[in-house]
Amino acid sequence: MRASTPATVQADRAIVDILRAMGARVTAGDGFVEAESTGSLEAVEADLRDSPDLAPAVAAVAAHARGVTVLKGVEHLAFKESNRLESITGALRAVGVEAWADGGRIFIRGGRIRGGRASAYSDHRIAMMLAVAAAAAEGPVEIVGAERIRDSYPQFLDHLSSLGVEAEVVAGP
Repeated sequence: MRASTPATVQADRAIVDILRAMGARVTAGDGFVEAESTGSLEAVEADLRDSPDLAPAVAAVAAHARGVTVLKGVEHLAFKESNRLESITGALRAVGVEAWADGGRIFIRGGRIRGGRASAYSDHRIAMMLAVAAAAAEGPVEIVGAERIRDSYPQFLDHLSSLGVEAEVVAGP
């Protein structure tokens, strides 16, 4: 997939087309992108070779989509802040989502997010992925290592809370 809007040289703009392909209503303008569910999201096959940092975000949305989403071109995720092939799938499995990696691809069967306790694998993007997935979980999600979110997006939980998602960071043992 190649993004057509908004006009930017950033490879991560692919999120616009990915969300649209999943069935989200997306509005893109000068300096902003707004997305909302239309009620039912569908699985997609997305090539993230040029935008690997999107993998956790797309995985969070895929956890809510009907069917099996396939993230291709992600073999190099094994060499990020965590081995994201393992951390994405392991974190999602911990909250009840069927997810696995095979042959440089990640597979996520969306639908039911049970809730539970999951590790962020000391990776800020995995912590944010879990927080987004938790927004529609059947039960609470405890994210071990959620404080890592501050590494890249200190206002993330405040912004998530402004959307109606209850989130807080509590001191661990």
